[in-house]
Amino acid sequence: MLMSKKTENSLYKALKEMDERNSFQRMDFLFIRQMLPFMGDQPVTPEVRKRAYREFQERSGGSVSASVPTMQKWFGIGGYSRPRRSQVYEIAFALHLGREELDTLLTAGLHEPAVQINDYTETVFAYGLENGLDYDECAGMIQEFEQNLGENFTVCHSQNTQELLKEFQSKKGLPKDEFMDWLAERADAFKGYSITARNYLLKFRHTICKSVRKDMQEYLEELLSEAGYDSWRGRRRFRPDECGEGIRKFIYENRGLPEDIRKEILHLVQYIYFEEDTNTLLLSEVYSPSRHMEYHFTNLGKWEKLGRMTEKHLSDLLNVAIQKERDIRTAQAEAVLRRNYDSAKSGRCPEWIVTLIGEYMSGQLKGSVPGNRELSVQEALGLISKYRKEHRRRCVLLERSDLLPLVLYIAQHRYLESIGFNMVNYVQVEAKKEFIVLAEQTLAACSMAKISEEYELDALLLTCFQEDDMYSYSEILEMVGFHSTLCSGNGNALRLVND
Repeated sequence: MLMSKKTENSLYKALKEMDERNSFQRMDFLFIRQMLPFMGDQPVTPEVRKRAYREFQERSGGSVSASVPTMQKWFGIGGYSRPRRSQVYEIAFALHLGREELDTLLTAGLHEPAVQINDYTETVFAYGLENGLDYDECAGMIQEFEQNLGENFTVCHSQNTQELLKEFQSKKGLPKDEFMDWLAERADAFKGYSITARNYLLKFRHTICKSVRKDMQEYLEELLSEAGYDSWRGRRRFRPDECGEGIRKFIYENRGLPEDIRKEILHLVQYIYFEEDTNTLLLSEVYSPSRHMEYHFTNLGKWEKLGRMTEKHLSDLLNVAIQKERDIRTAQAEAVLRRNYDSAKSGRCPEWIVTLIGEYMSGQLKGSVPGNRELSVQEALGLISKYRKEHRRRCVLLERSDLLPLVLYIAQHRYLESIGFNMVNYVQVEAKKEFIVLAEQTLAACSMAKISEEYELDALLLTCFQEDDMYSYSEILEMVGFHSTLCSGNGNALRLVND
């Protein structure tokens, strides 16, 4: 949506107001309020941060596996960073938090889903918190579960999270042995990811790409009509599946067409008739910054989730079923190998693990075991451990920041359709409502925190709806200088150029 100078000025003013605001909900504020619950409206000064951090160290007893500088950054001391999801669980045990407090840290602090009952590690941790177990005891339960999975174990990729949640509610009070029996009985149901969230991502990708291709088709038809394609085609016959090649042939035969028109038509033909990679289309449509803005911000600072979608990240999100199954199977293999390590580290590796290694890391297997020699337990453990460490980065959890820009795009286009694509009929409140309703439906279904202007990304997306016009996520990426270098994260989120 190309904006007028007036609209661009209003956007600039709205973003400048956000730049001057320094009270968005972040993990450090959650930690500080949790450590100092009686501070009320007292401002968060450097001294308050230090006092909260000292309280955290005293209450946790140094049981959280992170360096002192890292933990200080969780409180905004010497910079800002957020703990990983796995560290949030360690913190929950160290501070003896309840389930509700844990969910708040996950959803409002990390902006990720609440406890994932479809993940056996998080199910065990939830059980442990409910029953006063310590972190190490739960880690032992997880290892025991992995060791006892059968070698023919397979993951069931079906929508069963709500069913599992109901079962967990009825089983969480069981003695540990009985709970472990239930866990083993339902082992194949713990797939480790949300099919609902993934389906929303797939649905949004399909909707956006369908809309883009429709717009491209209309534009292509205009260009072809002006270039005389209709009369040229009238003298030839093409099957429907040959339209793309027919247009290419027309372009190659008509050398008199201006070069820029030729390139534009061939580009559109490629995307409409031959491009199967819808990921590329999605990324270019939603995330590619426009280049027409006059005003710019630079240094993204604490806008840590802004515009982070890449081809690799999107691919990992869409292939999460494969990635999580690999993670579970290699975790099982590692647990089995560690159980037998002390007594049989030079012995023969179980055949099913050799097969697993051959399937997941055949190149490493050839380089590590010369000739036809059998793989030892020690060698297999080395390969599996290395693979798990590298592969874990591909097991990404779908977050609010992955979905909300897509929701914005779809909501805006739905609203434009409803007003006949005539911005004279634009009403800010109605357009914003279209976005909020769709966002709330999506986030609730995915067990994520609802829309709130207290969250930086949400506030940024809501500024897309100005009184006189609305604008896209790609436009806002340009406005905040997404192409600029990230700063250290100190101070406000945005810095104005020449301001």
